[in-house]
Amino acid sequence: MLLSKDVKVSARLLLVVACLLVGLFWPFLAEDASLFYRDLSSFHYPLWAATAGQVALGQFPWWSEGIHFGQSIAGNPNYLLFYPLAWLRFLMPPLMALHVFMMAHFPLAALAFYCLARRWKLSAAAAFWGSLAYAFSGVAFSLTCVLNLVPYLVLIPAVLAALEYCLAIRSWRSVSFLGLLAAVTITVFEPYMVFGLLLLGLVCLAGRTPPAWKTFLPAVLSRLLLAGVLAAMLAAPMLVEGVHLLQNASRTEDASTPLYALHPLLSFEFWIPNPASFSFENRTGYRGGALYAGRDPYLITCFAGLATLFLAGAGLSSISVRVRWLALATFSVFVMLSWGQFVPAVGGLMERVPLLEWGRYPQKFAVFAVAVLVMGAARGLDVLGLGAAKARHLRLTAVVAGSAVGAMLLFYGLDDRFSVAAMFPFSILAAILLPVMFWLNPTGRYRQWGLTAAGILLLLELLTANRFAMPFAPSSLMKDPAPVIRLLQARNPAGGPLRVAVEPHPVSVSGGRTDAYWYMSFLKNAGYPYFGLVYGVDYAFDLLLDRTQARWLGVLREEYFRFPLEGRIRVLQRCGIPVMISPARYTHPDLHLAAVIPLGGGETTSVYEVSGVMPRAGFARRWTMTLDIPRPSGMARQWASTEKSPVCIHPASDRDYVDESTAAGQTEEGAGEVTALQWTAGRVRLQTETTGPGMLVLREGYFPGWRVTVDGTEKKLLRADCFFMAVALPAGRHDVRFWYEPAGHPATLVLAGLAVLLALVTLFRRPRRDHPA
Repeated sequence: MLLSKDVKVSARLLLVVACLLVGLFWPFLAEDASLFYRDLSSFHYPLWAATAGQVALGQFPWWSEGIHFGQSIAGNPNYLLFYPLAWLRFLMPPLMALHVFMMAHFPLAALAFYCLARRWKLSAAAAFWGSLAYAFSGVAFSLTCVLNLVPYLVLIPAVLAALEYCLAIRSWRSVSFLGLLAAVTITVFEPYMVFGLLLLGLVCLAGRTPPAWKTFLPAVLSRLLLAGVLAAMLAAPMLVEGVHLLQNASRTEDASTPLYALHPLLSFEFWIPNPASFSFENRTGYRGGALYAGRDPYLITCFAGLATLFLAGAGLSSISVRVRWLALATFSVFVMLSWGQFVPAVGGLMERVPLLEWGRYPQKFAVFAVAVLVMGAARGLDVLGLGAAKARHLRLTAVVAGSAVGAMLLFYGLDDRFSVAAMFPFSILAAILLPVMFWLNPTGRYRQWGLTAAGILLLLELLTANRFAMPFAPSSLMKDPAPVIRLLQARNPAGGPLRVAVEPHPVSVSGGRTDAYWYMSFLKNAGYPYFGLVYGVDYAFDLLLDRTQARWLGVLREEYFRFPLEGRIRVLQRCGIPVMISPARYTHPDLHLAAVIPLGGGETTSVYEVSGVMPRAGFARRWTMTLDIPRPSGMARQWASTEKSPVCIHPASDRDYVDESTAAGQTEEGAGEVTALQWTAGRVRLQTETTGPGMLVLREGYFPGWRVTVDGTEKKLLRADCFFMAVALPAGRHDVRFWYEPAGHPATLVLAGLAVLLALVTLFRRPRRDHPA
């Protein structure tokens, strides 16, 4: 996609980005510090490290048993299982792989932006500086606190560049490029980001002026269709399992949950660094509680440089009126979408569009607004270098930009929450020098000097203002197990990983809202998911858990938290959960206090052992057969109100054959023994021995895709108590194996392999000729 003359410029671009990154990321590369903020430490890194541990044990991670009785990995994009760059975690220590993963996206984002700028006919020099501005913008730095959004720094410009290539060139190679990138986008699917990418793609189509729509549209639609088919084939393993997960999971948000949106006043932060003088981790920062009522957003900063305000204005002055208004409208739409619930119409739209109702962070749309803004600034660099803008356009640009800045300063002067003192010197220099450069260079006489000076000024402005947007903490936060986890490891019984229930911490935790490092340390030391996944601890009944488990298990969790202590204990006993972690101090005959662990700030967490717990894998002493699957809420309430009740066994359908062992309906106490031979995620092998027919119950979350064999012969998998799994066994000794198989496996892997070969052949074969569209 790059012309031969662009190779040297691209090499220089990658070298500059790499040198800057080594300086910025050196503490992380030396493992003296770690990126840690928000979901990165409490959610994404544990998933990242846990799947790396599964691969190290020689097992491909199809299933995670550590999250609320288990959930599918292959269909969940949070795991990044099929994203090629994420495979670094299988090749090096997980924490080092995490930081290399983050670093790798900055040069790739710059290169993809360069390709897109060149496709849009920008000069190599303007594309070079624009790419650096994009890679070191505020949103690029901010996304280092959220693992699954970082790939979109690359995908946004890369997909658009591939789309432009596919529109301009009629060849199998252009279709393959677009199909490959679309498949990669599927593997890191995030509703808001995909929606924004589709919207930008439509804008690119609308911005073209084809000679004849009647001949243009059929050819374009056919190529887009072929690219879509190729993408679906390439991403088939995840796509099929993802649909399977959607059909069986309940990923919904509480209607009362607020949207974490960009406050309209903070939209000024595109051009003014830290206008509200917020503090972040006791350093100069970008966000805080003044406009968010104590809520922390994903994006710490979206600062793209005051210089871009002037450059984008100059760039717009040199294009057609239609494209100018299209660019302004696109930028405005993304800004308004990022405001979320602050604009009722926008919030209502997000509640009605499929998949968007899952999202809680519409401020992610600010990423697309910054991409549009920086591309406009790169166009302005071209205008500066070429002297292409007319003097009246430059004067208009200066007047509009100066008026905008003046309005901001006036507003800040009237509100004591805002401060001009937060502006960096380079932003002030940009505000003064760039208009001067325009007027000194109206004919392009000092073309190279002016363009290079403006690019350096913009880059220095971004580096000085945005480098604080990468929150770091001692690497021990990520690598070392907490005291509560060490305690749980010491008490881990034979026969499978330990499963614990974690009660929610208080709404107001001392220090939790003012110091994010203290808060993350608190969560880890208190034993909250997902920190313990790396160390072999399975979790249930915690409000911090991901909501992609089976919907019937989601109902079980919601009902559990409604019960009083007595009811919760009975549910724990029925579900085979021998340990409960709670910030509260309880006195109950079935709870035995094992330890009280101080957390700092006067907070403590208590570890209780639960007595009378049913085995995680064992024979049911009494059971009843029914073809009607009980309501999950009713089953949970029955457990909470009844000390002992028969296990409810229900086949998948009335056609399922159940042998004579079910007729007895009971097994004498002590008649069955179960020995665990293997117990890993998605794979359980048990050796059983009974004196008579019995019903083996495995208290792992039932989910379509689980299978079972008895002595090598596949048997019907039954549902036990609506939530778990069971299999009927005759008398004697048996080898029983349960395993999870993703939907469509292994056919989807074969399909994806064939698609990879097809894509490689079309990409690397010597084409006869690329035909312009």
